[in-house]
Amino acid sequence: MLTAIRDIGTRVLGGSDDQLLNSLTIDIEVKDKEKTGHEQLVVIVKFDTTNCTVSFKPQKLNENSPKRFLWVGNASGPSSFQWLATTNNLGFLCSQTIPSLYDRLDEKSPLKQKIRNIIEKCYTSFSEDISKRYRFIWDLDKLGIKEGFNPLELEEALKAESEKRNAKLKEQKLVAEVSKIVDEYIRKQLFLDKNDEIVLYTIKIDENFICDDDDYKDLIYQDKVGEIFEESKEAICSVCGRKQISTPETKRMEFKYYNTDKISFSSGVTGKFDKNYILCEECYKSTLAGESYIKNNMGTRIGSFPLYVIPDFLFGVDLDNKQLDKLSEQIVYSFNSAVTYEGLEKFLDKVNEFKELENIQDNYVLNLLFHDSGGASQQFKVLKLIKDVSPSRIREMRIATSRVHDIGNKLFGASKAWAIELDKIYYLIPLRKRRNDILEPAKLLEVYDAIFSKNPVSKEFLINKFVELASIYRLSRYNVYNIPAPKMESNNASDFNLIRAMLQSNLCILYLDILGNLQGGEPMSTEKLTLSDEIKEYIKTVKYGEQETAMFLLGYLVAEVARAQYKEGLSRKPILDKMAYQGMNKSKLVILTAEIFEKLKQYKVLGYDNEKIFAQFKMLLDKNINNWKLSDIMNVFYILSGYAYRTNKILTKSNTEVEGND
Repeated sequence: MLTAIRDIGTRVLGGSDDQLLNSLTIDIEVKDKEKTGHEQLVVIVKFDTTNCTVSFKPQKLNENSPKRFLWVGNASGPSSFQWLATTNNLGFLCSQTIPSLYDRLDEKSPLKQKIRNIIEKCYTSFSEDISKRYRFIWDLDKLGIKEGFNPLELEEALKAESEKRNAKLKEQKLVAEVSKIVDEYIRKQLFLDKNDEIVLYTIKIDENFICDDDDYKDLIYQDKVGEIFEESKEAICSVCGRKQISTPETKRMEFKYYNTDKISFSSGVTGKFDKNYILCEECYKSTLAGESYIKNNMGTRIGSFPLYVIPDFLFGVDLDNKQLDKLSEQIVYSFNSAVTYEGLEKFLDKVNEFKELENIQDNYVLNLLFHDSGGASQQFKVLKLIKDVSPSRIREMRIATSRVHDIGNKLFGASKAWAIELDKIYYLIPLRKRRNDILEPAKLLEVYDAIFSKNPVSKEFLINKFVELASIYRLSRYNVYNIPAPKMESNNASDFNLIRAMLQSNLCILYLDILGNLQGGEPMSTEKLTLSDEIKEYIKTVKYGEQETAMFLLGYLVAEVARAQYKEGLSRKPILDKMAYQGMNKSKLVILTAEIFEKLKQYKVLGYDNEKIFAQFKMLLDKNINNWKLSDIMNVFYILSGYAYRTNKILTKSNTEVEGND
């Protein structure tokens, strides 16, 4: 994967260092104001060194803004001093940015002289028990932002609280209080709506932007590349294989290419990582540029999992920057066509635009880098790397989604809900979470890996998860899972979602079967069953065996009882409480069989059709009971599948009748 990223960066740079800084800028999504209801702004912070004033000027964010103001992110690492003149953090701007930049600049730099003037006239300093990072802060009184403001008094006020906890808390609160005052001032001066979003701040000294200064640009280059190679030695580069001045240092890079948390991952188990990956300067710069390009152009997500889709070219492919941009767009659109039904529709709308790239679409494979860069530290963490995915596999997934969607429409009525894709699978496999963090991502990511790699997926694992999903809907246990609570306010919303989820689960098994990820048993012949053609068609389509069919028919009758209970005002359908979501063995099945028969008679719904279905169920149960192969959980799944099938038919028929009466 490192080679693939390097190759992308090489194409971006085109052999010129002049493009490096531009390639490192971070794109920001420009949102439609009509949809969001608010503006996205870049605020230009102008210091007047003659009059010791600061003023603020808004500029609407556009696609070129990150490059114009050289937005390369904030200084990396939670302990790094923040010195970059374009930032998304007002707290940095009000405190450490200017002093930290001053410390980095050469004494002969004209920019340093201007910054010294600003610090002397526009800043105040705290006492020396405040760490250097937070010691200097804007003097709001001198700058005319808040008359009579004295940060030393604020420091004293927060001192007692900090002594109870820690000094760092006091320092952060000092900056937070100052930046809050400045933010309120800016919004008032610029007449901003409270929802307007300031996405970037950039500093201007008199009439010149710091981001345009050559000394400042040199600092960025030095930070990203120069410092890394200052004490480097000759070594063989891990990427290009040439012996050159090289470095093992990858701390400036966004992606993490090897594990440094455990000694066992170090070369020779020495605890040193200086031989794991070694990069020459050319490959290092190309890798930085490649990372930035991928972050800006090749990101997407499945459910809550962000990922990058990284192409690795198999043979010589000659692409200029414009063609690379087009190919990146095509790859992301194509990938998203397997993620969501909306993504499939968008891809089909644009497919003609990508025809010029057909000659190279099978000349690369894809690396899927699932990552997590959330949390307080904002550190990049690799969750899963799925390597060497062929574009043809994406096409197979796209075709499988369309086939299953057509089957679902035929079986259950027209709806986008029956289009099974990766995003649907995310919401069919419950994962425990704490706050917004998924606690067990590996389980689902292994399923995705198997799908992309055409490896077997455990049907038993899937069915266990599908039954767990049913219990979440039945018991409303949404807060500890990745499953959102129903948006509908109806008392039957959870039941409706349970029904839909069980139908989708059966279609999911069919989707994986079409893709070759499941090795199922032989489906039964339905010719001798005395059932309606509709039911027989369903059994045949989803490839049920005799035991699955028996449980399905039992679930069908559960739905008949549930319907009768609902009509009598028992909206919770008590018969569903007979389901043991931990599993039902043969003894419990026999007990449930007797109860269902009695309930059918009690509610007077044991008519000709249901009596016939019961007879077919009992015949299959008795025939197989001594050689029962379904697990206890599988029994529950297929019963719920029958319940969902019949209830969906009832609801669909009711809606049709209502529409006909209208």
